[in-house]
Amino acid sequence: KYKLGKFTIRGAKLFKQKQLAFFLGMKPGDVFDLSKVRKAIDNLTKLYGEFGYINFVATPDPEPNRKKHVVNLALDFDEGKQFFVHRITFAGNLKTRDKVIRRELMLNEGEVFNTHLWDLSILRVNQLGYFDQVKKEDYDIKQNAKNDTVDINLKVKEKGRNSIGFSGGTSALSGNFVGFNYSTNNFLGLGETLSASAQTGEFQKLYSFGFTEPYLYDRPITTGFTVFKSDVNFDQLRQTSV
Repeated sequence: KYKLGKFTIRGAKLFKQKQLAFFLGMKPGDVFDLSKVRKAIDNLTKLYGEFGYINFVATPDPEPNRKKHVVNLALDFDEGKQFFVHRITFAGNLKTRDKVIRRELMLNEGEVFNTHLWDLSILRVNQLGYFDQVKKEDYDIKQNAKNDTVDINLKVKEKGRNSIGFSGGTSALSGNFVGFNYSTNNFLGLGETLSASAQTGEFQKLYSFGFTEPYLYDRPITTGFTVFKSDVNFDQLRQTSV
């Protein structure tokens, strides 16, 4: 088994070597593990991506010493340039307003492009439930090398947002009854929830109406209300006969 000898990082400007050595998961004298080197490169790529260095490349340069059974490892860094967000556009949202999607994004135009925050943004958009699942191939990140910016185009496909149902039956307590209910989780494309239901029968009538606003005044404050009415016509003699 080979052990890790010297470990050096060449070309790093953003961070110091002591800070980056942590990602290797090995220290001199430990058994050399190539899988840890690959994992370290992946984690370093993610780290640099969080600071806008989306073209970061780390190239391993191992030098094995067969006599001493050690591997001296060097990582050559090409950090590239730092990129900022220029423009974010959307496509496919025929009914949903742009602002409903934009407020779920954790990146704003003019800020440093952060790959981690962008991944979280896609997760938040998927959690809305308004669209089919957004995958990596559904967004395009175009680099503008001249001004070190990126343009992002996010493509979505809207799902059915309305739910309509009918019910009916008979009950010893309520008699014959029929019901109707309607709900939408994206009312007028603004991300609001609206629900209404009605049930009428021989002895009982039920009505309800609800509305929820998840972003009050474009701030993440949820507010809403539910109004309901219940009418019961109790006929003791008839109920006893039933």
